[in-house]
Amino acid sequence: MLVLWDLHNALRLGELPQAHTGPVTGIAILPEGRAISAARDGRMAVWDLHTQSALTRLSLDVPITCMTAVSGALFAVGDSEGAVYTVELVGSWDAVEGPAPADPHSSPGSAENDDDQG
Repeated sequence: MLVLWDLHNALRLGELPQAHTGPVTGIAILPEGRAISAARDGRMAVWDLHTQSALTRLSLDVPITCMTAVSGALFAVGDSEGAVYTVELVGSWDAVEGPAPADPHSSPGSAENDDDQG
């Protein structure tokens, strides 16, 4: 579960209870009230923080152990097997392109649109 906080005013704003089924290993705040998260359940998600709902999800099918912003809408994620992938948010940042494996022997995951899931 991801919990949203207003740290300046020490207020709990809400939560994303269906965010991930495994521990969250990375999160980044995006422009326009959005965020991207990654977890050991092998999934990444782009969130609308205003509606507290998932805009899209991406499954790598292996546990994600880390995520970092590379530049702009480009992120690098590492999995439990030591592979590194690049993931790029495209369009209005409610769609994901990738992952593109850094290792040509790695297999990419699949993206799914989650407009009706939160």
